[in-house]
Amino acid sequence: MTTWHVYINGATQGPFSDEQVKALAEAGTINAATMAWRSGMNDWAALDQTDYAFKAALRPPPIAQRPPPVAAAASSVPAMQAAPGQHDPLSPWPAGQTYAVQDAPGAPAADQHLSMWGFFTRAMTTFYAKFTGRARRKEYWSFTLFWILGLIIAMVGGLVIDAAAGNLPEPGRQAKTAPVATIAALVIYYVATFIPGLAITIRRIHDLGLSGWLYLIILIPYLGGLILLVMTVLPTEKVVNKHGAPHVST
Repeated sequence: MTTWHVYINGATQGPFSDEQVKALAEAGTINAATMAWRSGMNDWAALDQTDYAFKAALRPPPIAQRPPPVAAAASSVPAMQAAPGQHDPLSPWPAGQTYAVQDAPGAPAADQHLSMWGFFTRAMTTFYAKFTGRARRKEYWSFTLFWILGLIIAMVGGLVIDAAAGNLPEPGRQAKTAPVATIAALVIYYVATFIPGLAITIRRIHDLGLSGWLYLIILIPYLGGLILLVMTVLPTEKVVNKHGAPHVST
């Protein structure tokens, strides 16, 4: 079986099988320009310039993508070498210097700097209906925290409006009508957040190496919700699975 080492986020990672490299490509973690090496190759090369079996799954590299910095060799994996005269003056790595390879695979660069609020806003915008890929615990519970806070705000806002309109019962006086503003605020909030909430839960299940269809376990009365809750607090599967590469476990 062919095994590959790939250069991701400043670190050499692997070995990966052809299928695992394909999963990384489909998750957007690597692309056609990602540097790769396998036993038998004289030096590193862009993945689309190798004999990799699933080139059709590779995405084109971003237009502004820079060549990777120099990295040190790990065991039998050759070091990434910069071509003479091609050092990028904007690079934070001095020319000719090598760096130790990170042992543990890291999160994508976009994840490494996201705050809890950043995870929530991303889930509500660019990842609104993203059902593919993986979501680590920090991402899932960041969304859950701000979802609960949003729910409280929606409910309090509705109650304030209903109180001003006389829709809430008071001592010695019945309400004019049902608390329509509170009901409307909660319904609108649930509808607006249902899809991203479902999507991030499915990605959290994917992070365990499981099928997203297991979400349907929530339909089992009482027990289903408890099982789903336990699944959301389990640690990341620290290997590449069919849903993509692992992130930093939290």
